[in-house]
Amino acid sequence: LSIVFLNGCLTYGQVGLLTAKGVKVIIATNVEVNDAEAVRLSKFFYKCFFEKNYTVKNAFESAEATVGGTNSHIITVNAGEIDETQPIDSSWTLFVHSKHTE
Repeated sequence: LSIVFLNGCLTYGQVGLLTAKGVKVIIATNVEVNDAEAVRLSKFFYKCFFEKNYTVKNAFESAEATVGGTNSHIITVNAGEIDETQPIDSSWTLFVHSKHTE
């Protein structure tokens, strides 16, 4: 898998395992998210990514800004090496595998 979108509450704990399995990009949450906002975010993300040909980063930033403002984070991670105890303030975070930052 190249991209995994974990658009539910508290999915951050799965990022380490997914990167260890070789997933290049993961969108996950470290907080509880509102269902309506989650639906809106994912619809806007996929529209930007597939219909408008945005990069993953630009689609994510645009979607997150549309739903929740500018509290998104983009973090580069090494495979399987993520500190899942570190708090992240944003609702959604884009995790990028360090070998696939392009």
